[in-house]
Amino acid sequence: MISLFSRIFPTPAFIRFPAVGFDISDQSIKIAELKQTTRGIILRQYGRISLSPGIVKDGKVIDGKRFVAILQEAKKNFDLSFVRASLPEEQAYLFTEEIPLVDAKEIRQTIELSLEQHIPIPSRETVFDYDIVSVTDKTIVVQVIAMHSETISKYLALFEEAGINVLSFELEAQAVARVIVPKTDAGTYMVLDIGETSTGMSIISHGRVWSTVSLDTSGDILTKVIEEKLAVPHDQAETLKQTIGLLPDVENTLVRDVLLGPIALLRDELNTRLIFWHTHKNDDVIPHGKVEHVYLCGGNANMKGLSEYLSQTLRLPVSLAKLWEVIPHPSHYIPDMEQEASLGYATALGLALGSLNDDGLDTSISI
Repeated sequence: MISLFSRIFPTPAFIRFPAVGFDISDQSIKIAELKQTTRGIILRQYGRISLSPGIVKDGKVIDGKRFVAILQEAKKNFDLSFVRASLPEEQAYLFTEEIPLVDAKEIRQTIELSLEQHIPIPSRETVFDYDIVSVTDKTIVVQVIAMHSETISKYLALFEEAGINVLSFELEAQAVARVIVPKTDAGTYMVLDIGETSTGMSIISHGRVWSTVSLDTSGDILTKVIEEKLAVPHDQAETLKQTIGLLPDVENTLVRDVLLGPIALLRDELNTRLIFWHTHKNDDVIPHGKVEHVYLCGGNANMKGLSEYLSQTLRLPVSLAKLWEVIPHPSHYIPDMEQEASLGYATALGLALGSLNDDGLDTSISI
């Protein structure tokens, strides 16, 4: 969340911090830097650093020494000083609450009194920030992001040791939404971020993330299914997943056959989430528009036949996200990033874009 000071006195462009997104997962760190020009936003640099098993697990840093060494490598290779980092979905909580109308200085205290009704963390051990959604003559609707203070403190300490300043932390789903659905779009959409170790599902309505959950199906699980069922090496299984996937018209249907099981489980989970969203409309705090489109992103969204299968079985339009149609770039500009690659950098690009589009409407944990 942007501070009140920066809303009233925005930082002049010539002293703005670099717009660098820093996306941390269990297997990698993805970095993307955007640059504002007079003609629009361009991609300055991007890259990926692999993380060995055991450094980060379920969003928690397990091996701090090796993590700091990798941060220092990233600082050197990408010339980093300031970044906006993603919060692991497994460790963060997002909720919306209606509170009584109080003075601005009393909002935080009012939220704090009810924190434990929404999250399984004692309020004294929680760090949180909020964004005002709407105000009436009696109530204020706020969206809150919260996390265990120990997790935030550890991340901050490790970044500080590496010589990198973290400007803010933000949920992956919120960063992804920024490069998939424009803030001015009043529609309702489901976004599926299919990563290496988990899949994030979120629902966006009126340009804001209202619901987000981490699902078990992931790119690694799909690769291992092919590896085990077809008795092929890991690298070959990864290639088969991406190039053949769920295509129904190839001569060798073995890959499709072994993938249908876990993909069907994913579809069933998505159907359950859609039904829940469409049938729980008694909450006036959250707009429950009908989901009209499903967008796919993440490195494993490129699997052949996936969007077609989900579209047929969910009975909704499903397509790959086109991030550079949302990022306001110069006309005729072609970024040095292929469409397939951009899907894996959705979080990093969304974080970076947030630095250039600071409008005080996003809920993040400021540092």
